Amino acid sequence: MRIPFSATVPHMIWMVVILLSLHALPLVVLAGQRGSPHNSLLNHGIDLLVRKQYELAIHSLRSYVELYPECAKGRYHLANALQEDAMDGIDCDEVRVSMKLCYSQIPDESAKEIIEQYEQSIWLDTTVSDPHVELSKIFIFREERIHDAMVHISKTIELQDGNIMAHYIHGVALQANEKYNEAIVAYNKAFHRIQTNADFAEHLDDITPLIALARIHVRLENIKAAVYYYETALLHASDTVMTPELHSFIENELGTALIHFAEFDRAESRFRMSLKSQITINGHVGLGDALMQQSFDGGTRAVWARSPAIL
Repeated sequence: MRIPFSATVPHMIWMVVILLSLHALPLVVLAGQRGSPHNSLLNHGIDLLVRKQYELAIHSLRSYVELYPECAKGRYHLANALQEDAMDGIDCDEVRVSMKLCYSQIPDESAKEIIEQYEQSIWLDTTVSDPHVELSKIFIFREERIHDAMVHISKTIELQDGNIMAHYIHGVALQANEKYNEAIVAYNKAFHRIQTNADFAEHLDDITPLIALARIHVRLENIKAAVYYYETALLHASDTVMTPELHSFIENELGTALIHFAEFDRAESRFRMSLKSQITINGHVGLGDALMQQSFDGGTRAVWARSPAIL
């Protein structure tokens, strides 16, 4: 039986309305990120990123961005996944492993896409600070574009003054420009915000600004301040942060600084503490050097100290 044309018109109108609604759906979702039938795809990608399954995270997040190209959050996390994958998941703690080393692992093509995704994320949502922070790190540690990094750091601090990483990166940028006193102020701001955010000021979950302050004071030949910041990091870091390996590393670095300042007896004590936390070649060599400088008998004690098998 043939259906009259007049009877099909209402159905055709409803089909057009539905199609238009489906076409408009991404525009609604992009603004608020709510109600999207593909939010599970975004959340799944973020979950994979957190679990360090970077290739799968990239696939999921790229699929989401293709569906919702105007989603700032999707582009930010895609850039982050690409970045972590390129750095092969290296933990850039800025104490034992420098960010410069980590970011140097990113190939040129990957860096180009990562920068583009972060920039698109900023263009789509001007209220968030995280993409600015990430761009500032890439510009400093990989691209050596200090001026561009400073622009993004300033914007981050404008949006979120409590952002610890922004103040730390600000210090790094200032130090790169040999503005050491200003860098010290920036590092101190980062440390102050860590103290403010900590549940207990004596248990710090981030000692990076303290180590940066110690190192810059070594560079400025200020032994008293350098030792103070190294010791503050050792005393107040939480157990989660201060592993035996990290404790040994910092004690060893402090011992090396004390040798530089001709504080040989104090250096000996630090190297012994380093070896107590973890037996390392550097610890034995440092202890031997400290003893050698103190020795008046040709370095007999130093020879024994340098032998891991004996100690």
